[in-house]
Amino acid sequence: MKVAHSFLFLFSVFLLVNCSKDETSVEKPNEEEKPGSKPIENEPETPLDSSTEVYFSLDIDADYDTSLTDNWIIIHDKDGTLLDYKSYEAGDNLIFEVLKDSLSENISITRLVYRTYASYGESSPLRDHNYRLESYVNIEKGSKWRISKKLWGSERIRDTIIGEFKLRVENIYSPVYSTVSNRNGLFSFSSTGIPHSDSPNVFDMVYDDLSLFSTPSYMYSCYTKFYENKYLFFDNTEKKSEITLDFNKFKNFDSYIEVLIPPNHIAFRIFVAEFKDENALKAGIGYTSHDFYEVYNGEIDVTEPIIIGYLDNFDIHRTIISYRTQNFNFRYEAFGKKPEEIGFPKYELSLQISNESIENFEFLTNVDYSRKVSTWRYLIDENQNSGFFNTSWSVYDDNDHHPFLGKIPLEIQEKYPNLNLNKIIYESTRFYTDDTRYNEFINQEFLNSDKFHSVVQKSIYFEK
Repeated sequence: MKVAHSFLFLFSVFLLVNCSKDETSVEKPNEEEKPGSKPIENEPETPLDSSTEVYFSLDIDADYDTSLTDNWIIIHDKDGTLLDYKSYEAGDNLIFEVLKDSLSENISITRLVYRTYASYGESSPLRDHNYRLESYVNIEKGSKWRISKKLWGSERIRDTIIGEFKLRVENIYSPVYSTVSNRNGLFSFSSTGIPHSDSPNVFDMVYDDLSLFSTPSYMYSCYTKFYENKYLFFDNTEKKSEITLDFNKFKNFDSYIEVLIPPNHIAFRIFVAEFKDENALKAGIGYTSHDFYEVYNGEIDVTEPIIIGYLDNFDIHRTIISYRTQNFNFRYEAFGKKPEEIGFPKYELSLQISNESIENFEFLTNVDYSRKVSTWRYLIDENQNSGFFNTSWSVYDDNDHHPFLGKIPLEIQEKYPNLNLNKIIYESTRFYTDDTRYNEFINQEFLNSDKFHSVVQKSIYFEK
């Protein structure tokens, strides 16, 4: 039996070597035996012999939830030639191989995630369909990726709502913005300002129908017309239906930064959330200390800086500062340390597109960027009998012209007849202007996404 097996193995190798002489330089999927239709094994495949090499591998963590989605990985070479494609589930380990030395250039990786759900609740007969494609170009041959849950909220704790209560904050001098949160995040609320009859600049603020949680600790912060920015933690351990606080007893934040929104903006937002440590970040336990938002009828020049406060007993701070002009949106996000300098754009930014197609996207811009993502979309709710269809395709890269992506395999297009790739149109481009280069971004997304990184992101967003 051992001799017979050895003979069969050598004969197989002989056939493989001789057949390869008439094939093209890159091994392509066999039309009769499509790679996407093969069952996916949980154990990595191993090369048959020394004539092949692994050009890409993908590990999916066992606790990464794929129960509600169809998931595909599709690989093209730099010229758009299809190399391979496979579906995957949680716990899979995928290996992609070619004949040795047949692939010398970088590759493009596309993820397709499909989810369908009831349009108007589980009892609805209508189904919505969401197709999300993400392509990452210029990926180094031999890369090893891992798909895992993000650290933030990966072990989320949600407190139980056990009732409602009313909050009354007295003696606030001309309140402008106020924020109420607990460790699960920001509260939505309706509020009423009641001016004091003897002092029109002093108000009592009443917040109705706040959720009463099983964990009774809350944070209230307020920003006033006189540039006071104060906070107070309070408890409702006795489950009272109404709590009263005195603004005169509120505390100053441990440190402040000043932010002057650039001129000629039509909207802005400032958001700050604070987390005790990485364990709190995993659990999604943090307090929202600021959430300011303004939309104007026209362009506004803010002449005074806005003061943002931070607390020293939190190690991780998430800060978002964004504003919108007639031409673009600016977004700054710092996750980790307190910001020191925001660095707003100092001149008018522009984007001129000469070719909107996803195959040959071309543009001119005066934005100095480190990487970008452009998105094409087909979005329609055709009628009340068909549900909602949304197909988006985002392309990540660091070059002015991304390479031809290649076609999505016919098997996948036939499996999802509502994919509508021939109907997607250009929607937007986001340019990242921070110091994180494209390769660093890829590593953060697909090698160490379950680890905390202190990150500063700045971006300019243009939409059609």
